[in-house]
This record gives sequence, C-alpha cells and structure tokens, in this order.
Amino acid sequence: MTFESNPFSTKFWVPGAIPFRFSAEYRSNRFAEETDFCERLVAAFERYGGGQIIGPHGSGKSTLIESLKKVFLCNGYDVRHAMLNNRNRRLPEGYSTKPFRKPFVRIIDGFEWVPLWKRLLFQRRFPGRFLIVTHRPVGRLPILYQTVPRLDVFMELVRLLAGNEIFTDDDLRRLFEKSCGNFRDAFLTLYDRELRHDG
Repeated sequence: MTFESNPFSTKFWVPGAIPFRFSAEYRSNRFAEETDFCERLVAAFERYGGGQIIGPHGSGKSTLIESLKKVFLCNGYDVRHAMLNNRNRRLPEGYSTKPFRKPFVRIIDGFEWVPLWKRLLFQRRFPGRFLIVTHRPVGRLPILYQTVPRLDVFMELVRLLAGNEIFTDDDLRRLFEKSCGNFRDAFLTLYDRELRHDG
C-alpha cells in the first residue's frame, strides 16, 4: 500500500478535506444540518464582532475553521487566514497591511504562538473582526465554540475514510482512548497499521 492508496493518508483528512462533524447528540438536539450550525456560528461572530474557537489538540478546530471559511466566503467576506505553530510563528507578509474589502475577517489559527505583547499590539494597531483558534481561551473575545473529541464522531470518520474495511467498535474505542481523543494521532496510528497490514 502506498501513501496514495492508504485511506488514512493525511490528504484525506487534513483540514478542509472533509467537513467538520458534530456529534450525533449535538446534531439531533440543536440543528438539522451542519451548514446551518456553521451559519449560526458566523452570525454569532457578526453579532459579537469577533470570537474564538478553542479545544484540545486534534479535536477538529482547524477543520471547523475550514467549514466556517466557506460560509464567510459565501456571505461576501474578505477572508484572511494565517496558520501558526511551533515551527512558524510569523504572520504572512501583508496579512495586516494589505487593504481589506468589507466585510472582512482575520482568522489566526494557533494564536497562542503569538507572544502576548504582539497580540496586544496587533489588536490595537489593526482593529477589526478577529476569529482566533487556540487550545485555551485568550483575551476577551467571546468563545463561539469549544471542540470536544467525541467517540461517535471518531467512529463515523474512520468508517467514512476506510470504506468497506471492518473496524469493530471495541477496536476504535481502544484507539480513541489510547490517543486521548486526539483524532490526528489516531489517524496516524491507523495509517501505520494499514501499511503493516498490507505489507
């Protein structure tokens, strides 16, 4: 099996490859469609003039942002998106200085990697609508949504990616627990398992 054919290759589940999935319980209790939920999050962002998405590693924050970006773009927003991490802590060139059309949203995924003094300076020099993505709440922006890893969503995604391949509920539950709910780590484990199984 190659990277191209392995159902758990990163290209099949990187943010934006599949839409964000809410838990079955959340869907049945609140909204009929996930796009409806994303539209409501965008409406909350507009109402508050900004917001943040928080949650642990590998719980779907960046995937949710990709789903929200589609709604922002459909609503005529100029979307500026930066992804920061421990290897890349700098905003892209022109991120703040290039003029925006209106309405606009600045999305910073990995905002906790920006030093505190730069966060304060950035928000003072470039006021406007921010949507930040962090592991823990930052500053005073309202929390629009907190991602929580859910076993039912993990099982749904594995079966979506794996197609007809059989994974028992017990196998997936053990993997979910071993990965501490980190979907990304669990998918990488499944990727390695597929390579070994095929070899």
